Amino acid sequence: MRRPLILTVEDAQSVRRLIRLTLEDHPCDLIEAATGAEAMDELAARRPDLVLLDRGLPDIDGLDVLAAMRAHPELSSVPVILLTGRATPVDVVSGLASGAFDFIAKPFEPAELAARVTVALRVMALTDELRQRNADLSMFASRAAHDLKSPLTAIKGLADTLAHRGEHLPEATKVELLRMISSSSDRAATMVQDLLALARYDAVDEERGAAGSPDPQGIVEKALGEAVIGDEDHVSVTGSFAPVGMPAADLLAVVSNLIDNAVHYGRGADGRLELRIQSEVTGDRLRLSVEDRGPGIPDTDASRVFEAFYRPAASLQQNPASTGVGLAIVRRAVDRAQGTVEVVEAEPFGAKFVVEIPLASAVARL
Repeated sequence: MRRPLILTVEDAQSVRRLIRLTLEDHPCDLIEAATGAEAMDELAARRPDLVLLDRGLPDIDGLDVLAAMRAHPELSSVPVILLTGRATPVDVVSGLASGAFDFIAKPFEPAELAARVTVALRVMALTDELRQRNADLSMFASRAAHDLKSPLTAIKGLADTLAHRGEHLPEATKVELLRMISSSSDRAATMVQDLLALARYDAVDEERGAAGSPDPQGIVEKALGEAVIGDEDHVSVTGSFAPVGMPAADLLAVVSNLIDNAVHYGRGADGRLELRIQSEVTGDRLRLSVEDRGPGIPDTDASRVFEAFYRPAASLQQNPASTGVGLAIVRRAVDRAQGTVEVVEAEPFGAKFVVEIPLASAVARL
């Protein structure tokens, strides 16, 4: 996962050095500016996750820098901790009223600074997560309304036909209409199930349950047994396995969605599926890859395939019923287990997804 980026804006070199030493053990990256002008240049070039801002800068007042940030759409939500040698109640109130997240008087205790930075970064992470969930919820409602309209309209139209003209239709026609109603109902149900599954992976921590220690090999076998794989398809499973620190249901969701993705989009020109699942224990992690020999994933889509509801145009031709949440569920489930998932280049062609999940033994040591 990306390391938080902290911008320190402080004209005193000794203070900048103290901040560096204080935060050197934090999982974050630091950039520095000695003046307000330098700070504005840094803010124009990148969006930090936190700003440590000296109020008494030599060229621009720190509150002016803060005001510029709050007026900028991309920087308005970035938390700012003001550093100042003047910590009167009036200074504190004016700083917080201007939009500062926190206020630290100089000279400060390194432990206090570290604690306040930790809190600010946590709040920022939670704010970003809430913002993403709100965006997903909006997309969820829009996509559900759009996607469910088609099968529900079909169901209503076919049912009305049977209700008003059924007695005049041939038996074979009525059977076909009922089959179409059933098919449309299945499609609508699948959409609802996918959307609810995605919502479950956005649930709060208390709803997630224990990590458990599932057997990955058994999970892979179960997922393959439930997949739609034909007699002409070829599937191989190789490598070593070990229990992982992840709920069995989450691991099954990860493996099943990756296999399902290959079944729908990883077939060759002849329609056959060549699927390779490889597993190996590397250090304190299990590395699991799912690889096919299909047309592969264009670079323009590879960076977005884990986004909720993202469906490349070409994929809709192969799987019109797709809701675009399968790989998003994979990403969420893996993130919850403190693992990683990525699309890597397959040789000589095809698509390859690589998942790394902490072993159960490693999780138990935490």
